[in-house]
Amino acid sequence: NTYYLKDGKPYGTYIEVTGYYRDQGSQGKIIYRFMLGKDVIKDYNAERNFHYKLTLVFNGNANDADWHIEYREEKDMNFPDPYFISYLYNQDMVLPITLKGKDYKDLKLRATIIENNWYPEDYGSEVEVYTPGKEYNAGVWHGFLSLALTADKVIGEGKHYRTDCDWNKNYWNSHPEKGEREYTGLTVLGNHPNAFGDYNVALNDSGRYVVTIPFYTRAKQMVPTSGYTANNPYEAYQRKARVKIEVLDQSNNLVRDHMGKLMRDTLTIYQVRRIENPKAIWRSYNCQDPFDVTLKVRKSEAGDFVNEISNGPWRATVLVGKEWVKLDGVVNGVVNGDHDTPIKFRYEPNGVLSDSTQVRCGIIFVEYNDYTCHHLIFVRQGYAPLAMENAKLKWHSNNLYSKTQETKSPLEEGSLFKFGNLDDAILASNNKQYGFQVVPGSLALAGGTSKDWLEIKAFKKHGEKNVTVSFDDVTLDVVAGRGKKIKARVATADDFDKLSKFEKHQMAYGVLYGDGATKTAETMAEAHGFERDGVTTRGMRGCVVYNSENGNQIFFPIGASGYGKRNSDMEWYGAASHPAGVLQYAWRRELYKDPDGNQLKYRPMFYDIYKRPGGMYWSKSFHRKGDGEVDSNSYLDINYFTFEFIVGADEPIMPKSNSYQDYKNQTSACFIRCVEDVQ
Repeated sequence: NTYYLKDGKPYGTYIEVTGYYRDQGSQGKIIYRFMLGKDVIKDYNAERNFHYKLTLVFNGNANDADWHIEYREEKDMNFPDPYFISYLYNQDMVLPITLKGKDYKDLKLRATIIENNWYPEDYGSEVEVYTPGKEYNAGVWHGFLSLALTADKVIGEGKHYRTDCDWNKNYWNSHPEKGEREYTGLTVLGNHPNAFGDYNVALNDSGRYVVTIPFYTRAKQMVPTSGYTANNPYEAYQRKARVKIEVLDQSNNLVRDHMGKLMRDTLTIYQVRRIENPKAIWRSYNCQDPFDVTLKVRKSEAGDFVNEISNGPWRATVLVGKEWVKLDGVVNGVVNGDHDTPIKFRYEPNGVLSDSTQVRCGIIFVEYNDYTCHHLIFVRQGYAPLAMENAKLKWHSNNLYSKTQETKSPLEEGSLFKFGNLDDAILASNNKQYGFQVVPGSLALAGGTSKDWLEIKAFKKHGEKNVTVSFDDVTLDVVAGRGKKIKARVATADDFDKLSKFEKHQMAYGVLYGDGATKTAETMAEAHGFERDGVTTRGMRGCVVYNSENGNQIFFPIGASGYGKRNSDMEWYGAASHPAGVLQYAWRRELYKDPDGNQLKYRPMFYDIYKRPGGMYWSKSFHRKGDGEVDSNSYLDINYFTFEFIVGADEPIMPKSNSYQDYKNQTSACFIRCVEDVQ
């Protein structure tokens, strides 16, 4: 055998550390070797009875001058695996693919999504996932991942999960670029513009081609009535997709590498856990208290929050509000973090506003997991009414507490009202117990009185047909940033509709913190449980609607319990076992029983919807054609689990009953948000 000298030395003692590296699309076995001796430069003789202490330090690309490194790339096509993409909808990330060992001038890459799940990965017994059959359970058209750019918040709007049950499948198949794309010009350096999303070709330091291809998360909702969403609804679980990546010649034949193996491999992409904590941090106009941000997740459905650890470097920057948002003490600052570290930084407003009528808004952009995953944090200073897309309409920041008062804080959920009745405001203090078996007793009302559920009446004119019913306009004693006796009105269905459909408006769902809160809460009770006159360090779950261009934002809480609605009786459930007035967001009060698969197989996420959180807000008015017939929208529906933010009709108004007169004074009880028309 031929003897090879190590560093030109005939003899020596050394330590080897063998590992596996992954860096910018390249990966493989790696060996770190350190020569032992009294002199680490020229004496490689280890001596008995001496203790040698070594520390392996990774500098730069895992390289350190004191160690000798050997590595070999085992494949001609390399990419990091697994990879991660954001939990948010309409997001993107790029994957670097390194090619070596041949002339790629006339070759091409092809990526094909072969698995794309709507359901969570490695879920436990605490999560019910309905699995009626392979096509509906595992069809790639219901999943979160796309190879082509997504521009829409909603696809399949107006479609029905049953009558249009194949809509997602047909949409996917009619847009083949979403599931399969080819990338040519592998030796043409620079950006390659493409209508479905640009890709890039570059040379790395070793002279190898690196093709960077994009991946996208899909729309927020895919046929809204089905519940399919590209926004990961699971706080405790990731979702998984698998992508086949191949190198082909011009005849679509697979190419072989230097070892004779076909250049084909499979990439796993995980959509990371949903991060709701924190989602927004608001301060009143004269408050500039700092907030120590730590992104937190839950590892089980019932568990408390733990730190999210970044798989790769991370950074936080200011997206909107660069002139006043401070990160780690610097206006428009940038905070960077290392691999395997929590995502932590300090936010604070730069100064205060001059008076309570002023408002300023900002957005903090967090990139983690090697910058492939994104999280937005919405910041605002000032609680005065704010215009979103229309300068002539200002949205109030607080829910209605009573006929003449709004809540003290934007975090406070406010009271629940039956339709048309502003006099009997059902206080949030009643909401300590919730669920479909909790029969409400005497309910405390604003003003110090109380009534049973059936004593609280709803709108008048129940006996009339072809009539428009409405809430009266309100005169508020005090509004944030304003004086007394402010004229306002309940937001209309049209107001909600424009808020939802304006192209620059997006929705974000999570926890808002206000004055008094100084850090991210660790328990569910602290993060979700804000109450009137309670502990100010607590947060509140809800939906932030924001203008992506200027950062303007408003917040709709769903309540400390997470169930922002008291349901009227639903006759088809059986009045005896499902009493009226229960605090519960969903109509359904049990697991979906669907033995023949006629409904649930088209919307499996609704299997356990009865226990999922959400809230409803009344619109100002609606029109009724006749008994049991509502032909105009009457409410805003915020489904915190499936990310619905839709304006609907009928359901909270009355039971689905043929004996309509039996329920003539009953509706559900929902939240109210007021607006002002500006002349």
